[in-house]
Amino acid sequence: LMVDYEVPELPTVCSLSYQLQCNYACKFCRTEPYKTCECERNKYLKIEKEVKKMLPHLKTLMSNGAGEFFCSDSIIKLIEKLNKDINICIETNGSLFNEKNWQRIKKLGEHNLSVAVTVHSFNEDTYRYLSGTMLPVAQVIHNLEFISELRKKNIVNRFEIATVVCERNFREMPEYVKKCLNDFTMDTIRLRFFEPYGVMDVNTEWFYDVRNEYHPYHDEFE
Repeated sequence: LMVDYEVPELPTVCSLSYQLQCNYACKFCRTEPYKTCECERNKYLKIEKEVKKMLPHLKTLMSNGAGEFFCSDSIIKLIEKLNKDINICIETNGSLFNEKNWQRIKKLGEHNLSVAVTVHSFNEDTYRYLSGTMLPVAQVIHNLEFISELRKKNIVNRFEIATVVCERNFREMPEYVKKCLNDFTMDTIRLRFFEPYGVMDVNTEWFYDVRNEYHPYHDEFE
């Protein structure tokens, strides 16, 4: 069966994942916070130039969490140039999604806006360890409450809270889910299992995956 369809000249969906800077050093994705060096600026300018060509044709624009959205000046600058109603999807660790920083991007509330926040734990020690930060978890909880208010007003149209389930936090998941349901106005809780990312040596990395039948905590996890 032959299906006749037109291939658009430019894409209608774009996922921005080229700017890696982040204020966290999550155990799953990096060993230290990433800061952009000046030598990368020319690369960003080339990408910005190409993405600008797509903007009038896009139906969905995503920032997919390769770095922290609020640390990505290049990506924010591109999103600020939107002048039509499209789907916007933001992934963030939530630490900088506060009232002050929202003012910079509040125009996104005029679009169909989805926000996904990854929080590895609501326990202070676990949160700081897995996120590689000394920022208090209370700061993120405050920001989740702020996003919840935006969701109630339908300024944010979809709100997801996500985590990575691993050896360090799997015992917390019942309370984690309960807190999400009771304290925040969100649409989805996403529990992702740990997948090797090549950040740590294999002798360390395997220990994060409690799904492994040889893991000493596997039976407890089951």
